[in-house]
Amino acid sequence: EKDVHVVTGRTTFGYEYEFLESIHKIYIPNNIIFCHVAWLIDAVNLERFEVEEGNSAYCEKDGILYSKDMKILYKCPRHLKDKEGVTVNKVCIPNGVEYIYPQAFDCCAELETIDLPSSLVYIGTQAFCKCSSLKSITIPNTVKYIDGYHYPDTWKPAMMPPGVFD
Repeated sequence: EKDVHVVTGRTTFGYEYEFLESIHKIYIPNNIIFCHVAWLIDAVNLERFEVEEGNSAYCEKDGILYSKDMKILYKCPRHLKDKEGVTVNKVCIPNGVEYIYPQAFDCCAELETIDLPSSLVYIGTQAFCKCSSLKSITIPNTVKYIDGYHYPDTWKPAMMPPGVFD
């Protein structure tokens, strides 16, 4: 009933975790122009995002939250499901995405395969941490920043910071 434009911060009242555990879908209407995604980490049963068409800041593709221009992947729900409620174990990130936000795939335990696009440049801190079922991911050679570190054209997988797949 009120005009809300920003969702941010984390509370310390103690009951917010019970509330966040009950969330399975997050709907972001047109009037939300900024949502601090750090609080989403505690939404441990999240299955999908939905974004109202016409939102100026965000969009959703296959249940995953992106920036409106599809250059930033903000968050993949921990228990990603398709529209029919079937668990998803393979994610294909669309070409055009340049940045994977820190902890974007945090605790996505059902994911086995993540296909990264050739447009990707930056992978954030702990982007794929606690993805215990992950069997296949190929980092394209377009990636120049991983976990905040810059890598030259000659980088090798052995140089990857451990925090990305913590």
